[in-house]
Amino acid sequence: MRYLAAVLALTIVIAAFVRFGDTPTEESYRQAVGLFRSGDFETAARKANHGWQRRSPSDLYWRFRLLEVDALMEGSKTAQALALLDTTSPQTSIEFEIRRRVLKARGAARVGDFQRASALLREAAELAVVHSRLDLESEADSRMAELLGSQGQFGPAESASKRARSSAQAAGDNFRVAFAINNLGMLRMLGSRCDAAIPLFDEAREIWRSDKAQYWASKAAVNLVLCYGRLGDSDKALAYQDDLRSMRPGVLLSRALGETGSAFFYQQKPLKAIPYYRQARDMASQYGSPPDAARWAGNLTSALAAIGDWDDAEQALQEALRLGPEPRSRAYLDLDAGDIAQGRKRFDDARTIYEKILASNSADAAVRWQAYAGIANTWTAEGYSSRANRNFEAAIGVIEGNQSDLNGSENKITFLAALIHFYQDYVDALMTQTDPVKALAVADSSRARVLSQRFDEKLPGATPSQGSEFSAIARQSDAIWMSYWLAPRRSFLWITTPKETRVFVLPSSDEIAKLVDEYSGFVETVRDPLVTQNDAGRALYDMLVVPAASMLPIGARVIIVPDGPLHRLSFETLPIYGGDKPRYWMDDATIAVAPSFGVFHGGGKGSGSQKALILGNPLSPGPDFPALPHAPEEIASVRKHLSGAAQSVITGDNARPEAWSKLKPGNFDIIHIAAHAEANQRSPLDSAVILSPGSDGFRLYARNIIDVPLHADLVTLSACRSSGARTYAGEGLVGLTWAFLQAGARNVVAGLWDVSDESTSMLMDNFYAAIGKGMPPADALQIARRELRKTAYAKPYYWGAFQCYLR
Repeated sequence: MRYLAAVLALTIVIAAFVRFGDTPTEESYRQAVGLFRSGDFETAARKANHGWQRRSPSDLYWRFRLLEVDALMEGSKTAQALALLDTTSPQTSIEFEIRRRVLKARGAARVGDFQRASALLREAAELAVVHSRLDLESEADSRMAELLGSQGQFGPAESASKRARSSAQAAGDNFRVAFAINNLGMLRMLGSRCDAAIPLFDEAREIWRSDKAQYWASKAAVNLVLCYGRLGDSDKALAYQDDLRSMRPGVLLSRALGETGSAFFYQQKPLKAIPYYRQARDMASQYGSPPDAARWAGNLTSALAAIGDWDDAEQALQEALRLGPEPRSRAYLDLDAGDIAQGRKRFDDARTIYEKILASNSADAAVRWQAYAGIANTWTAEGYSSRANRNFEAAIGVIEGNQSDLNGSENKITFLAALIHFYQDYVDALMTQTDPVKALAVADSSRARVLSQRFDEKLPGATPSQGSEFSAIARQSDAIWMSYWLAPRRSFLWITTPKETRVFVLPSSDEIAKLVDEYSGFVETVRDPLVTQNDAGRALYDMLVVPAASMLPIGARVIIVPDGPLHRLSFETLPIYGGDKPRYWMDDATIAVAPSFGVFHGGGKGSGSQKALILGNPLSPGPDFPALPHAPEEIASVRKHLSGAAQSVITGDNARPEAWSKLKPGNFDIIHIAAHAEANQRSPLDSAVILSPGSDGFRLYARNIIDVPLHADLVTLSACRSSGARTYAGEGLVGLTWAFLQAGARNVVAGLWDVSDESTSMLMDNFYAAIGKGMPPADALQIARRELRKTAYAKPYYWGAFQCYLR
């Protein structure tokens, strides 16, 4: 994604206001400030002008005058605003003298006179200290932080922002506290640390909202949109639309429109992004902000290039350059120029542009990896594979370095998801070079990257790169591996046995996704594909399994490494219609799911007489999560089958979220949870197990599960829709199962969709009967499925939901 600039909170006003009347009073001043904070700068300026014009010089007179200056500046009328600061009156207040310097510094910065702006801000800060005005000292430091940040001096800028926050807190000025916090977030964002910026923008937004400063809260919301967009989390970026819809036309709304376009761009929907970018560009031009207009013209260039509209992209690029882009955005416009040259097959010109970008030693990792990727794609197009591969690998090195600097699992997941098109290009190039094993290695290296970083123990083989290493994992697991890679142009299936790896070309990701949606919908509406033949199920089996039929003997143990929409598919339920009698694929194979070769640890060897934690049958926290009538008998059944294990059983009121860490779950070999689960599609790590109400509520969140290390051979989530909430490219299905695997569990049994309480209890009875005899979890689950098919719950809806995930 091309450069998206930070939204700067630019003005601080003082608090204290009431009603407006014919005679200007404190009350009318407060009303004018309220209008200013809501973003109605024109009316605020008019009322402030009315206030000081009708009063003789006094503290309130100067405050009205300062407020008009603020409102005019926010309305992009800088010259008119600065003229109000020119006065020779001997009766000015100390507040006016301090803030006059601050506001003049802002005007100087706007025309690029940073030296004068800095001098004025130092004078203002010194006056504020002498007169013990902590609130104004905070304002001067906040402006200095902005000035330093705009020049890339992030260290000194951060120190100034922290001083500003401290002074505002001491003065009890929440508005300025939020301003300083927002500035700290802005500095993190400008330093390519969006993950660290997000909580700061969230905090500033909440303070401003509570202070009824909706305009400023909207500024923080725009910054959040930008951060989530850059991290590739478009769903969260789009979640702030309610904040943005209430905004009046102006520069801030233009930024909001532009960031909305960027959210769609990150969702790989450039056609939806284009009209937002055009609106943002036009509004920024209309309201006198050429740098903003240049920014959105640049992003429009990227979106047009993404759909191959090279003529319009070239026109948008020239417009962006003509409008005068900010210095930091020039590298992104150069990337656009390289992409346009490449799209027009002027490969030498494109490489010259990309190499110039790299020679400039840009500190922005996003610029550097895209330049390397651009060079790689030009060499691929011309058939120079070794040169292409060197640049693909250089890009991966930059990506890995940037990912390792991100804080928090969720940010790393979304960062990798935004880069998946790069990995798709590299894998496709390697397949064109007829190097399928290297292609598999690159594909596998992009999977479960965050998951692999969590494990303390050294993983055997780590990220395999040779055919012999993949086959060694197949031997170790005593299974045949089927690794899928879905991409827009063509997809791939690698089959790895203890002896060899072979690859098959599959249709596009869109074609496969449509079939998965159709067949999953058929199964989840409690229909039987063996009674009513389903064309989508037939097509999926023929497409995903049949190519490897000669390598899959009847009774084979199969480990699936899914990709994209295949994470939502229950492979066991795929129908086989050839022969005399239709059957399911589970009749021919025992199937488990793994995130990748690189994180495989062995999958565990069975769980007979060990330590078991049984948690569940909680009190209902409300009507949305009623009591599970069959949970008590399920727990009794689990206890019976694990009679040889030392058991800790936590049920009823004791089964609270805060009990999880206190139970020290890392000491247990088997963990069984019988409760409701809640999948959070927008924020998968906020998916939760629903337990009894306690001091911390009733949700045990996925993000909390990650924080408690596990060593369990088996975790069973006997809960509806517990496998995951959302599939991320590069990481897979993220949610509760992912959280337990990341915490350290070797096997996790969980459900893809909602299933009845009674059938789940029956399946778990058979599952634990096999576990109690020492069976590995995948084999035990296979037995349990077969037993359930002999009952009234024979349809795949009842037994196909539960999957065995292993590492």
